[in-house]
Amino acid sequence: MRKILCFAIFLLFISCTNKAETPKGNSFSLKEVDIAIIYSKKLNNFPCLLYNATDTIKKHEEIGIVFKFDVKYNPQNNSSNCGCVIEPGLGGTNDSIKSLKILFKKGKTEMDVTKILFNKEESILLNPFEKFDKRLFDKNDFSCICFDEKKKEYIEYLNKNYLGGRVFRKVNPKNVPIFKNPDEFVTWFNNIDNQEFEVGFSNKNITSGNKFLITNFSFWFPNGFFKVLKNYNEIKIEVELDNGLILEKSRILKMV
Repeated sequence: MRKILCFAIFLLFISCTNKAETPKGNSFSLKEVDIAIIYSKKLNNFPCLLYNATDTIKKHEEIGIVFKFDVKYNPQNNSSNCGCVIEPGLGGTNDSIKSLKILFKKGKTEMDVTKILFNKEESILLNPFEKFDKRLFDKNDFSCICFDEKKKEYIEYLNKNYLGGRVFRKVNPKNVPIFKNPDEFVTWFNNIDNQEFEVGFSNKNITSGNKFLITNFSFWFPNGFFKVLKNYNEIKIEVELDNGLILEKSRILKMV
């Protein structure tokens, strides 16, 4: 009888352990991370900040970094009986981030620059793009959000041919996906499926893994930071998850 009781407890322990490790239905998990250097570019008659991704540091340009993630989806358990199409990862993230670091390296020497990164301009380009480091931009078909200093409010600028040209509209600041620094990004990500938690904006436009997948997160260095970077030739991002998994990506940099 005692052996049977011990065996039952063992089965219960295994069942609970497996249950704890099972991803949430229709959620997504982080698979890979990517990073690149960016430099800013303003276009005439265009209200928002654009940037180009590059592996070359140009000393006359203001520079920053951009990172993005690749994800894997955890299918809904009863999807085979659903008979409908569900957007991948609509249940939010199954992961949480323990730490995120941006490093510059040369040989065994490295410098952690995570704490000095910030958002240079409160604007974001909403257009989709073809690849991480090859942004497509059509001046006759774009949408972006900027902070209007005069009116002290967020404005969305749309230039859409099918709408008859340029359109302006006020935007609720809670819907503006802009982070002040990487730490705020981590806080937001760890609460991405909690609609009551907001760090300046809601999650309503990025709750699915599919929408998170095509989103870039950009931050900027202080002016003149090139003088520091010229001593390094590699950029690296390290993301540690609470489950112990470490995602990392490095790029070799060239100086001009």
